[in-house]
Amino acid sequence: MLAGIIIGAGCLIAGAWLGGAVGTVLTILGISLPFLLVQDVSRFALLARERGGAAFLSDAAWAAVMFTAFALLREAGVASVTWFTFCWAAAGCAAAAVGLLQLKLLPGGPVAAVRWLRGH
Repeated sequence: MLAGIIIGAGCLIAGAWLGGAVGTVLTILGISLPFLLVQDVSRFALLARERGGAAFLSDAAWAAVMFTAFALLREAGVASVTWFTFCWAAAGCAAAAVGLLQLKLLPGGPVAAVRWLRGH
């Protein structure tokens, strides 16, 4: 999550600097990146624990939320890359929550990450 916060901050700065549609998409990415990386790591943790079905469920939750949102955008006649990026990112954040619930983990935050790095 710490890596996502750092890289996400760079995306936020670039988004503010660029502005327009690209800036908006970078802002969405900057806000959601920590959670997207948590989802990715939770998938790998589930696979490492030989819980492939749970990893699949996390990805399936992402796909279900994302494609449902895409269908709703299509029905509403929205064809904006900003909204599609928002739906992709929001679905990934929801999948991160599913992964954390499956691992029975509560995020320890940046302080716990620094403690872990010092310990190893």
